Amino acid sequence: MWAVDRFATAGDFRRAAAAFGFDAVEFNYEAPPSWFDDIGDGPPVRSLHNPCPACRVDDGRWSYELSLGATDEDERREAVRLTLATIDNAARIGAEAIVVHVATIPVDTSKQARLRELVNAGERGSDEFWAVRDALAAERAANAGRHLEQSIRSIRAIAGYAAERRVQVGIETRYNVYEIPNLEEAHLLLEAGREGPVGYWHDVGHAAGQELLGFGTHRDWLESLGPRIIGVHLHELRGVKDHFALGTGEMDWPLVAAHLPAAALRVCEFDRRNSPDDVARAFAVLERHRII
Repeated sequence: MWAVDRFATAGDFRRAAAAFGFDAVEFNYEAPPSWFDDIGDGPPVRSLHNPCPACRVDDGRWSYELSLGATDEDERREAVRLTLATIDNAARIGAEAIVVHVATIPVDTSKQARLRELVNAGERGSDEFWAVRDALAAERAANAGRHLEQSIRSIRAIAGYAAERRVQVGIETRYNVYEIPNLEEAHLLLEAGREGPVGYWHDVGHAAGQELLGFGTHRDWLESLGPRIIGVHLHELRGVKDHFALGTGEMDWPLVAAHLPAAALRVCEFDRRNSPDDVARAFAVLERHRII
């Protein structure tokens, strides 16, 4: 996220990462195709955020706007095709894993927006908060079924291909509570991918942000899926906003550190708001909490 639009080439990004002290990088789903024409030199690319690189599809949407759980079968198949292409790219450049956003459930998104307003106003736990939260949860549950079925079909197709290419697939926790998976769905998707190297990709800001909105707890995700974690996105949460550099927010880093498998890939996922100085200070937080 931080690198897109900041560096003209993949090599520029990788060399900048090395200058900060990073020993590996991830290419985000907004990375341009030119980054794969010449990936340059520098720390290895260990993960790709699916779909990668970004491209326009036939109807004009960006590749990352398609859903693996789409009820429109043409869209679902195209989303699967793009995921398989990302797996091919990972195998070609030596990346170990891809990170997958699965699906979005159609709901009235203004309910989630209202929950975030209430949290920011210090009204988390108020009568209105729980009324809106429960209405959103009910709408999500009512609309999830077919999208979850389609997601399971997609993950099954992806798992076998990933096994052939020897690339891990990480199903990521999402920022919006109306996206798939929630915790129960994550277990179902991991079961669907059991024939291949499908694991769980934990996003600390997403899990903690869902907790603020009354949907489970960060600890729930870590305790339930900790052994299945193949990678983690590390960033800070400030209120309900995420992707801030480490050390600038409110994340419970001891909780995170206690549940990360030693082999899990650790990726600092900061957005464009963060300065180079903010990025550089992340190492002190990682080391202090023994995350690296």
